Amino acid sequence: MQTIHLNFQSQGVPPVVPVMQSDSRSRFLGIVLYDGGAPYKAPAGATYTVQYRSANANAFGWYDTIVDNSGTHKAIVLDATSPHILTVELAEQALRTPGDVLVDLCVLASNGYQMCTFPVIVRVIGSSYPDESAVQSFFYVTGLSTGQWLTYVTQCQAAASEAKAAASSASQSVSEIKSTIDSTLTQAGKAADAKVTGEKIAAETARAKEAERANAIAISSEATRAAGAEQKLGTAISNEQQRAEQAEQKLGERAAALESCGFVVVDGKVRMKYVKS
Repeated sequence: MQTIHLNFQSQGVPPVVPVMQSDSRSRFLGIVLYDGGAPYKAPAGATYTVQYRSANANAFGWYDTIVDNSGTHKAIVLDATSPHILTVELAEQALRTPGDVLVDLCVLASNGYQMCTFPVIVRVIGSSYPDESAVQSFFYVTGLSTGQWLTYVTQCQAAASEAKAAASSASQSVSEIKSTIDSTLTQAGKAADAKVTGEKIAAETARAKEAERANAIAISSEATRAAGAEQKLGTAISNEQQRAEQAEQKLGERAAALESCGFVVVDGKVRMKYVKS
């Protein structure tokens, strides 16, 4: 790991840090910060970010975390005992394009404080087998991979097509509405025609709402009537069952009384009962 000394108050010859194109999780830079002749002391609660820019139009951005397979981790780590000494991880996204990349460390605070180091030249040596997906560098701040970015682009294109189709449909609807208005009318006549059309629409809407309300009332009334009829039918069935039970009981009592007098009931007819002696 190369270690360099940077002074916020003076600019010397920019240090040069050579790296290979697309190196990932392997390039670290030790930085010792000074403010004049004293070790730099950041404001309380300050945060650090890495900014980078190269001659390539798509190779610029900033980051404070590194995306890895298990999530993210901090890109800048301060020494526990000497916070002016830092270890900075160079993100793969900053090393996607061969050539000199200007890298600086920026300190930010919530009160608006911002101070950046003079740039360090990270000299990216072209790889023998480069990854052509350089677009990922520009969108590093989103944390998207190249595949995810291409999916996002496809979705945006589909959304644009849908928006275009919706705009076309809206335009057609406007044309249809315009076609219903007499083109020979004056401006006042068109306004009057539109007013009449609006009144017709309002009247039809009110009629539909009234029909819907009447239908709801009819359904409710029919449901109430059906419930009442069902209750009456249940009462009639219960009364009829009680009457039949009482008639059957009385019939049994009469048959018993006849038998006690020497008569029997056969097939609903009363006959004399003979007893063979």
